[in-house]
Amino acid sequence: MGNWRSKSDEQGTVIDAQLNDFWTLEMPQYLTAQDILACRLVCSRWAQSFRVPSITVAFPTRFTDMLESGRVFHIASKIDLEDLDSKSAGQFEDFFKSWKNAWETSAVTALTLDNCKLSEANGKQLVELIRLNKKLQTLLIDQDCAISTYQYVSIVDALVSHGEIRELEIKLDDKTAHALASALPNHHKLTKMTWNHSGKNLPSFGSLMDSLPKLNSLRTLILGSFLLTDEHCVKLAHYLTGPCQLQSLEVSANSVSEGPFLDLVAALRTNLSLTDLALWRLECGGETTIKELAGALEENATLKSLILSTEANFAHCSAIFGALKKNKTITSLKILMDDIGENDPGVLSLELAAEALAQNTTLTSLSFDNGKLSGFSTFIQTLATKNSTLRELHVWENQVEDVGDISAFGEKNTSITSVVFKNTLTYDSVKQFIDAIARNPNSAITHLDLSDCGVGSAGCKALARLLEQPDCRIQYLSLYQCSIGISADLIFRSLETNRSLQNLVLADSYVPYSSYEILKDVLSQNSTLLEIDVGELEDDIDDLLSSIINIRPNNMGFVVSKVE
Repeated sequence: MGNWRSKSDEQGTVIDAQLNDFWTLEMPQYLTAQDILACRLVCSRWAQSFRVPSITVAFPTRFTDMLESGRVFHIASKIDLEDLDSKSAGQFEDFFKSWKNAWETSAVTALTLDNCKLSEANGKQLVELIRLNKKLQTLLIDQDCAISTYQYVSIVDALVSHGEIRELEIKLDDKTAHALASALPNHHKLTKMTWNHSGKNLPSFGSLMDSLPKLNSLRTLILGSFLLTDEHCVKLAHYLTGPCQLQSLEVSANSVSEGPFLDLVAALRTNLSLTDLALWRLECGGETTIKELAGALEENATLKSLILSTEANFAHCSAIFGALKKNKTITSLKILMDDIGENDPGVLSLELAAEALAQNTTLTSLSFDNGKLSGFSTFIQTLATKNSTLRELHVWENQVEDVGDISAFGEKNTSITSVVFKNTLTYDSVKQFIDAIARNPNSAITHLDLSDCGVGSAGCKALARLLEQPDCRIQYLSLYQCSIGISADLIFRSLETNRSLQNLVLADSYVPYSSYEILKDVLSQNSTLLEIDVGELEDDIDDLLSSIINIRPNNMGFVVSKVE
């Protein structure tokens, strides 16, 4: 990903940018249309056909002249509208008119509304825009948008006549649910839907669930919090046991009791279409429920990815590990605790995970988030010598009771390529782990995230030694919130000889101005580093980084969040 920033001088607004690998272009309020024109001038890859997949327009925007010209609709395939309110209603009208005039040659296929409050006039304009623009395939209206019931129903009606929408996100009240239930059987191209709850009663939601079997094109369904009640969970289970083609299902189960949820679990035993399943905020996650889920996973032959998020007893989730001994299809497993709150959720034992991974040969990605873990030392020892298929290990914001000696993991494992130990390792453990990687000539780790860990001076010295090795494979290194301060000098100096590191994250690590001066000198010798994330900075450091960009304009990009 290329990144860019703008600054103004006496010649006007200019762009410091590396655009050869541009993916996303955001338009903050302090930029002008001239910025985009300047981007177009310095872009080498696309020449006259400048394209970016995404443009974000934050209201109130200064891009009025660009909207009036219609240029924005010719260079972007996706437009995100943010923070539209009554004060910006006139600008939205300009936006609508410009798109309406440019729709025949528009490149836009996706429109997202984020935290927007549409007036009655703006709502009518949006509906007309949907009816008119047959190229539009994605419409996402997030749950923070304030749109009236009448507007939502009109949007649903417009979708029926439109016929080309593939992806839809919408907030449901009863009338909208009723309109959508009537519209879905006539829509044959919709592949992904996200439904969010409006906070109102939804007596028509049952009819909407009943319409799912008629939508043969649907492949992904996401149900937000509080939508899935006991009645609807039973309907969903019935849908999954039928001849459905759904491949990805994501539900928040915080309003479902144990009985109906077990119906859903039973459907997994025979379902032949689902490959991705996310169960969020599971409140009925008692021992019986999780054991039944584990039993279903042993029999299921299609599921590849499982996310299990619980608000109940975290300890019971260890039963899932038993399923990994027999299941031969799951490649990705993520277990997390939603909100510990006042109740003690228990401790997730990784000893059972260690036992399972010693036998499992299909799991490639494993994550634990926001819970309490025990048996970590035993688990790590298993990864060191008894498992050769896992590629990603993410331990994120957990309370680990026994980190123990993890040097064997770094020294002997040759299969894992991505390691995340966010807020997990102590100062001693970080140094121990990094030194172990340095001693392992066959280490496959390319992505290393030590965010919020105890890195310190000793850890930075160990990292510098690792980065200086001729055969170092580390391509991504995150020290986010590690407070390394002036010890960043050690890492920056190691980049004089390092030829592997491409992405470095130092946001909120209190790196001083003097360290960035060293980085500026080093970059004249380093041609590998492509991106550095430094987070929010004071103006003097921000100006220094602006000058660094110009050292290697064809190879260097910066992610810089400017302090307002």
